[in-house]
Amino acid sequence: MPKVLQTAVVTLPANPLVMYFANRKPAPKDNPFEDLTRRVVQLQVLELEGDRNFTHAIRRLDKAGTVVWDTKHLSAAEARWAAEWEYNLQATDWKAPS
Repeated sequence: MPKVLQTAVVTLPANPLVMYFANRKPAPKDNPFEDLTRRVVQLQVLELEGDRNFTHAIRRLDKAGTVVWDTKHLSAAEARWAAEWEYNLQATDWKAPS
């Protein structure tokens, strides 16, 4: 089970730097992809166990606390840097988990 190290509340900019799409199932013929980008309202930096290649992850959550998607990273610092760049966060935006 991953350990939550830090959390941050996010507000997406009008023009996000990164966008995430997933395949719709069943896939409509006009647009088989769903844009998940705007569903994200909270981030978590996780410490992973049992992964030999990646030690940390960013978990993106929606309003209900459901996981939208995760990305794996080589360190907690690298995970925070990626999230800060993607969501225009400052170091002070990170909080200890409650």
